[in-house]
Amino acid sequence: MCIVRDGKIIELSGNQPHTTNNRMEMRAIIEALTWSKKNMTGEKFIIFSDSNLLVQTFQKNWKRKANLDLWYQIDGLLQGQQVSFRWVKGHSTDRLNARCDQLAQQQARSIGRKRKMHAQDEMRLF
Repeated sequence: MCIVRDGKIIELSGNQPHTTNNRMEMRAIIEALTWSKKNMTGEKFIIFSDSNLLVQTFQKNWKRKANLDLWYQIDGLLQGQQVSFRWVKGHSTDRLNARCDQLAQQQARSIGRKRKMHAQDEMRLF
């Protein structure tokens, strides 16, 4: 995720094995809300996402059918924050969205390397 604050870009990324794209999109929102609670007390801000599902859920109150554990975390983090959500087209000319995609791809590749290394370690144990 990319956070723009005072003209500076702060990049945060992470990974989680055995997950889905939707869950990782939600994790990014959780991390953004956690960061904002610590660093932006009372300030209004906007979260941009290329996940139409997430943005429409916030903007149009779409029914939440899956990942309820993450929705619960998001709802708790939204308390006391002044945040709005905007959709940006994925894989387009939005440079920050493109950078977030690069960060996500790097993290996904690192999980592949970790799995390969872990499998090699397990083979050595036998």
